[in-house]
Amino acid sequence: MRRALLIAAAFAALFACSEGETMDEGTFVTFYADLALMQDTIGYNVEATDSALEILYERYDVTPETYRNTVEKYNRTQEAWRKFFDKTLAELERRREEAIER
Repeated sequence: MRRALLIAAAFAALFACSEGETMDEGTFVTFYADLALMQDTIGYNVEATDSALEILYERYDVTPETYRNTVEKYNRTQEAWRKFFDKTLAELERRREEAIER
């Protein structure tokens, strides 16, 4: 029994370590808001989206792997995605209001 617990703990530690680097939530929210605005402008063309992502990787100093790890982290629970999207919508609304005031 003790050996099984040790093996389970080792696998859990390995899985936790394999998650990789992720963006903090604030950065992910602004990154995703930027991506949404870019896609609104360019449409859902795969090549244009890839170019937009490259711009955002450089702007936010993140790698494609870090972005994927972050998306995977939020994919684990529906609640995490809901909170994230609420924050992203609030960020987009803030930007809209800011643009109107100019």
